[in-house]
Amino acid sequence: MHRKLMILTLLAALNATAADGQQTSPEGTLSSVATLSRVLHLDASQLSKLPTREQLEGGPVKLAPAPPLSHLQVYAVGSSNQGWEYPSANTYATALDHGGPVLLVVILEIGYGYSRFAKMNGGQLPSSANYLDEALCWNAYGQLAYCSAGQTVAGWLRYYDVSGYESGSFTYQNTSTNSPWNTMYTQISIR
Repeated sequence: MHRKLMILTLLAALNATAADGQQTSPEGTLSSVATLSRVLHLDASQLSKLPTREQLEGGPVKLAPAPPLSHLQVYAVGSSNQGWEYPSANTYATALDHGGPVLLVVILEIGYGYSRFAKMNGGQLPSSANYLDEALCWNAYGQLAYCSAGQTVAGWLRYYDVSGYESGSFTYQNTSTNSPWNTMYTQISIR
């Protein structure tokens, strides 16, 4: 709980000093300031880069309870130095040079898994590093969106706080709760 409060305080301070994404340096010139969401999660407008159902599954499929784990991807990397970056599914390194006091990673997970592991630079992260899980559902257009009441959960955005690392390799793996009981993993090198 202390870590979450510290991160929220840091982000509030960043947002308070930023005016339309810019701040005045001591010399009086304007410099760009990238900030993260005040609540440390992606808002609905930031979901536009999520893959569609057709892209992931090759077309319509029958819905069933507890779909098996079928897709893992580092969806976003956020830092106090750069804001949010959205690496493509086939990218294994960030394009931006992240760093600063806050460093976050968001995993897109389609299907249900039961055995999650996240590591930074080879060391397993404590379960408390996973500070938020947000359910995703398929909408009428075959796009992933935050779930509404009564919808069937198709996947998750899983948020990890890796603050304290300036850079390094983040890896995540999970195993499906049902057949085919496959284990999947994804990773990214954070600059």
